[in-house]
Amino acid sequence: MTPAEALLQELGITEPEEIDLETIAYHVGARVRFRPLCGCEAHILGCGGHAIITVKHDSSARRKRFSIAHELGHWRFHRGKTLVCRVDEYRPRDAQSPEKAADGYAADLLMPRYLFAPRASALGRIAFDSIGRVAEAFKTSLSVTVLVTQARASFPRRYALGGAVALLCIAYVTARTSEMVDASTSTSRSSRNATSASIFG
Repeated sequence: MTPAEALLQELGITEPEEIDLETIAYHVGARVRFRPLCGCEAHILGCGGHAIITVKHDSSARRKRFSIAHELGHWRFHRGKTLVCRVDEYRPRDAQSPEKAADGYAADLLMPRYLFAPRASALGRIAFDSIGRVAEAFKTSLSVTVLVTQARASFPRRYALGGAVALLCIAYVTARTSEMVDASTSTSRSSRNATSASIFG
């Protein structure tokens, strides 16, 4: 069990809709606030056992959830360090990168395996609508849901997404749904051009 999953179980979370990130942040000593931000989606400032996570106020709800979960990953793993990080959506990174650790923590916090695996396995053959149902249940963007499903190989092998198919899924959803544009592609546009500082005391 990962640290994020252990935290969720400690809090008695048994359903995806119970994953309230602001409450979880408060439990670990972090307060979440929403403010205008230029050039980044979120950042965290910490001192001792307390932190403030600032999230871009006009991002989509699902983008905000990922940003909070990502910063909580830094709070879990990187206290006492000063980092300059890119808060992209979940994607492959260097194995030693602090961002990879924060991304993994975010994925486990938003889609813990003990809740995710039964729902993913029950879907049967992968289709856009089935991925959409999982994304809706966990309040995650479709692109993150596709990539996490692929990384965890939750489906039977004959249904597993190949890399090209995963990219096609993301491209299709991006082109066809305004929610996807709001929840994930806007993140990519902003994060390509800027970094956000995460400072931990």
